[in-house]
Amino acid sequence: MIRSWITLIRVLLVIAIIIIAEIFEEHELLNLSVSVWAIVVGFPTFLLLSVSIIQGDKRFAPDLEEKRRKQIDKP
Repeated sequence: MIRSWITLIRVLLVIAIIIIAEIFEEHELLNLSVSVWAIVVGFPTFLLLSVSIIQGDKRFAPDLEEKRRKQIDKP
């Protein structure tokens, strides 16, 4: 259940980054445009959410990790 929410938040984050970058490209905050700030803050947040999904899968669903590795090892 939590994995689904984190995945949904991750997708919404990407959409929000794109929208903010397009709408606020002419506005500045600390001598950088808000669109740059959207990328500076959004990209690491996206990576953090992705890593948390992967680590959660490894910890709470180890059988999924085994299936994933078997699929990778198939010729």
